[in-house]
Amino acid sequence: MTPRSEPSAATPLCPMCGGVRTDATRCLSCGESFPRTIPRRWLPIGLLPGAIVGALAGLFVAVIPALLPVVGLKKLYLGASHLGLLFTSMAVGSVLGAVFVVPRMRASFTPNVVTILACAMLGLVYFLMGCINQAWAFMLVAALAGTAWTIAASELWVAGQNAAPHWARGRMNAVYMMVSNGSTAIGAIVWGAAATFYGIDWALHGASILLLFSLPLLFRLSIDFVHELTQQQFFLIPDSDNGLEVPEPEEGPVEVTMGFQIEPSKRDKFLKLLREIRDIYLRNGVSSFRVYEDLARKHSFRIEMVVATWREHLLQQERMASSERETWDELRRLHRAQGAPEIRLYISREKEIVPQKFRDP
Repeated sequence: MTPRSEPSAATPLCPMCGGVRTDATRCLSCGESFPRTIPRRWLPIGLLPGAIVGALAGLFVAVIPALLPVVGLKKLYLGASHLGLLFTSMAVGSVLGAVFVVPRMRASFTPNVVTILACAMLGLVYFLMGCINQAWAFMLVAALAGTAWTIAASELWVAGQNAAPHWARGRMNAVYMMVSNGSTAIGAIVWGAAATFYGIDWALHGASILLLFSLPLLFRLSIDFVHELTQQQFFLIPDSDNGLEVPEPEEGPVEVTMGFQIEPSKRDKFLKLLREIRDIYLRNGVSSFRVYEDLARKHSFRIEMVVATWREHLLQQERMASSERETWDELRRLHRAQGAPEIRLYISREKEIVPQKFRDP
């Protein structure tokens, strides 16, 4: 019988059974889907308010692409060339707003106030779109619509970028774009149907009234909290009398060990918190998370975590959200021995003792 080889330290392991995963999504032993272990409650603090405001903005901004050409063709009877000028006017308004209006407003007001003023401007634009019957005046309104659209969209986007930690910026941008574009698509259907059943003017005036009445929500879902965010870094400091020898970024794998001594009455609470800590570290990049209990000393535990490189270890520490740090602090307070839990950092020296041809890929 061929002996079963142990997985290397860098081999991705299943968080459910500890077996080897065939890829980033499925376990070879139990077939468990890895993404299902990620807690759905996790959400960066900067995403929720920005996503809700972005969805509301997309819902009302959809009036412009949905009804602007309808007004030009059905109400003002513009030809193809004049309709092109209509969209050009909106583009010119957007450029002028980005170059001249946005910097001055940001210098005078907070981001949330700028967003509220831009939305109020959009409400005024929709009302004027339903009242004006002259083509030249409608061109000016289209330019004003482009300016308001640019101001609102830029403030929401900048707020999302400032709130996102650098390691989560890509996924937060993806969620924000999905929410805002999806709400714009839904809004286009809603306002198009309203114009079909109730008329263009009623649809525009209704959008104006609803947008103005929704402005108080922007005070409650303020995006000004971005300036108050502090992205604190969390590091596990090892116990050492001689200082820490910092390896090269690509050296690894790196193993982190922690020792805990727990009161017998707090064992269940410790294990419950440890399950949460395990999910946190697996989500943040460790390839292995194992817990051992000392057979000679009851209620004495040893935690071992492995990451592929030193760079990944540093990134994994940065990915600790404030709520996750609180969970870790609660776990650390259960340590009954004097002082903090013993923490050690190890780096693999396998390449120094194993020939190249026998090393794991």
